[in-house]
Amino acid sequence: MKDEDKTKEQLQIELRELRQRLVELEKSETKLQHDLQQDRDLIAKVLDTTDTLIRNFVGAVLDIANALVVVFDPDGRILNCNPTFEQTTLYSLDEVQGRHVWELFPVPEQVNRVRSIFGQMKTSKGGKPIECAWIMKDGRYRHISWSHIILQNPDDSISYILGTGVDVTEQKLAEAEIRKALEKEKELNELKSSFVSIASHEFRTPLTTIVMSAEILEHHRDKLSQERQRQEFQRIKATVNRMTELIDDVLIISKAESRFQEFNPTSFNLEQFCRQLVEDIQRSTRSNHTIDFISKGVPLLSCMDESLLHHILTNLLSNAIKYSPKGGIVDFQVDCQDKDVRFQIKDSGIGIPPEDQKRLFETFHRAKNVGKIPGTGLGLSIVKRMVDLHGGQIRVESEVGMGTNFIVTIPLNSNVQIDKKESND
Repeated sequence: MKDEDKTKEQLQIELRELRQRLVELEKSETKLQHDLQQDRDLIAKVLDTTDTLIRNFVGAVLDIANALVVVFDPDGRILNCNPTFEQTTLYSLDEVQGRHVWELFPVPEQVNRVRSIFGQMKTSKGGKPIECAWIMKDGRYRHISWSHIILQNPDDSISYILGTGVDVTEQKLAEAEIRKALEKEKELNELKSSFVSIASHEFRTPLTTIVMSAEILEHHRDKLSQERQRQEFQRIKATVNRMTELIDDVLIISKAESRFQEFNPTSFNLEQFCRQLVEDIQRSTRSNHTIDFISKGVPLLSCMDESLLHHILTNLLSNAIKYSPKGGIVDFQVDCQDKDVRFQIKDSGIGIPPEDQKRLFETFHRAKNVGKIPGTGLGLSIVKRMVDLHGGQIRVESEVGMGTNFIVTIPLNSNVQIDKKESND
């Protein structure tokens, strides 16, 4: 009996101890729950404070610097943005919040590019700005230079990515203008070098001719017949005229390059103008060539710059004679098509190689098959500029050994055409 009483007493003791431990566990659990709730409240308060700080930072501080500010989550979704972002991209916060940034770009190539840029931002902690073309809501482009910082959690995972962008569109445009100006300066320097080289040759030969004729007249005039003296004087005169033409060409192209070429369209009888021009060229060239002139449907009056048109047609007709066999025929046709006048000047001369046709209107360029036929390479570049001033077009059809056909199309009323062109610019 004594052993049995002892066992009961022990069980009662153990039971009391167990109940006490349960009470202690309940107290510990209650305390743990209380501590956990405090931790949750603290975390929520920290997150709320962080969000508030970010909103304040995004919405106010960087607006002073006119910077675009965007808060991304680690997956590239837009969480917040500042007013400058809205004003620049024309997207409101409500339209972009919760959307991946690449969803704002409609073209697949652009989507992939923006994904790649965001991937670079995630894998780098900052440094060199990333520049990209940002598409606004209305489809226009702005060049934005982006920098970023990464906000990390205690375990080093990404919490937020804060992107700041600066609109550098005007700077990019200015850089493009500077590059264009530098290229233009380089081109002009090359033209000057080419001119010095060509002019030295083009002036040296006629100057030599003038000197020789002058010496003959100075030392042997009393021994020369009247006809021989007249020939020497004519040679000097023709040579001076050639040099004057070269100088005039240089002056004309200089004006065209600097945009100071005068354009003065007037009304005149185009058919009568062309017939007189043909007669003058036939007389001045003194060649055995025949210019076959045909006029179709040309109105009584046309409005163009008579002086510039005279230079255009004189150059093309003179070239047709110069690069054709002796005694050849040059076809010169003028016809009216709708509101345009088309001039065609066709010869059966040496023709222009295909590779030279691409550069035909470049300053100082001459075809490789011209041989010793004199020229500077200025004429067609000047013609092209004068046609452009009329708002017209010029094209060429040519085959080596078969001849060349130049087609110039100019509006009947060039004054109206130029006004329209300037208003579009």
